[in-house]
Amino acid sequence: MRTIQQTIYKYNELSTKAQKYALEKWQRNFDFEPCLDVYIERLKGLGFIDPVIHYDLSFSQGSGSCFDAEINLETIFNSDKIGKRLKRICLWYKKAYNEDPIYIVKNSWANHYCHEKTRSIEHVFGSNRPILKKLFKFAENFITDFYRIECKSIHKSLEDDFLDQQSEESFKEACEANEWEFYDDGSLV
Repeated sequence: MRTIQQTIYKYNELSTKAQKYALEKWQRNFDFEPCLDVYIERLKGLGFIDPVIHYDLSFSQGSGSCFDAEINLETIFNSDKIGKRLKRICLWYKKAYNEDPIYIVKNSWANHYCHEKTRSIEHVFGSNRPILKKLFKFAENFITDFYRIECKSIHKSLEDDFLDQQSEESFKEACEANEWEFYDDGSLV
């Protein structure tokens, strides 16, 4: 039997090369689990019923955020984000449509991607009157734009949070808080 003695280091005591190795290894194995409750509550307040958020932060084609939900027209159309004229048009629309639920649903892009264009508005519109069809298209476009802005906002926030948690500063804080120690090559003890 033999005994080997090895020096153990705190992160700030490591060489630059070892610090880089430790940080890169931690970033590769990092498991990002954001708290989506804040976003869900905000979406509910905006008129989206029981939203389910989907996201992909791979920084590649198709990455983004989206959500599935039923839409509460009254809440959306009474939002502070729309002007008085638009509110009137939207309220006419609400009176004209046949009270069937309106949903945000997956479209054909949703199989591989997660961005805001992987969902579309779906509902049954049962009128043949041209003015009501135009009104429906107008309201549908408004809801779609409103939805996509919210998706982009969620994605930007998740991306910022992810990058912040992946930063060297966050890693240093984790090292100190957890009292992690390292071998001289940057491997965790």
